[in-house]
Amino acid sequence: MEGLTSGEGFKGVKDGREQQFHLENVKHKFQVFIFYPSDWDEESSSLLSSFSSLFKQFSSNECCVYGISTDNIGSHLEMIKTSLGSSLPFPLLSDPAGKLASRFSLFDSEERMNMRAVVIADNMGISLEVINTSMDNKEMAEYTLDLVKQILHHRSRLLDKTCRFQEPYHNPALEEKLEELAKYSLSVVKQAGGHITTSRERSASRYSSMARSMARSVSRGRSLARTGESKQSYRDQSVVNKMKRTEDRMMRGYF
Repeated sequence: MEGLTSGEGFKGVKDGREQQFHLENVKHKFQVFIFYPSDWDEESSSLLSSFSSLFKQFSSNECCVYGISTDNIGSHLEMIKTSLGSSLPFPLLSDPAGKLASRFSLFDSEERMNMRAVVIADNMGISLEVINTSMDNKEMAEYTLDLVKQILHHRSRLLDKTCRFQEPYHNPALEEKLEELAKYSLSVVKQAGGHITTSRERSASRYSSMARSMARSVSRGRSLARTGESKQSYRDQSVVNKMKRTEDRMMRGYF
């Protein structure tokens, strides 16, 4: 929800006289809007009295309080005198058209009255909490105060210096060791870069020797294979000659 329009003011009464109140960019961190149906409703008077008894605590928690109804200024002044003993520490605003209540969906357009509810807003009039409950008036006032305290505490923790990240821990001795290690690592890298050609040459020579060994092995294998073939051919030819001689003897009659 957007904040209240800059320059948008409401007529109200405080300290027995009419004043103009602007609800945007107020000096307090929070605002409590007490919406009630009518000045002459007994429950409404009780609700205002309940908040009046806690007004100092609301103020100490950086919160300003307003009572708001559709009644006119004259009605407000008369009600404060007769029902509240001429003592109300916070202003009563007059909003005949229900403009402010409508912003929080708390205006009964048929009855032309505000609903009984409380809104906690920031200093720009942006709603933080809407309390529309069947609690009795005293409980409702105490519950609203507790919510304001909780919201204030939560915001204070977020802004508190103790909740911020601490500065990085500095250890001069450790930083010196790390710097030495970095320099050593850099020198190792440079040395490796200077001997890279030699390393490559050694690797190439090693691979060349391995290749020559493999070639000799292959050649030796081929030689052995040829020798095996020769021996096999030799053996086969001996058998053939022996068979021929046997055939000749048989043909000649030698058994």
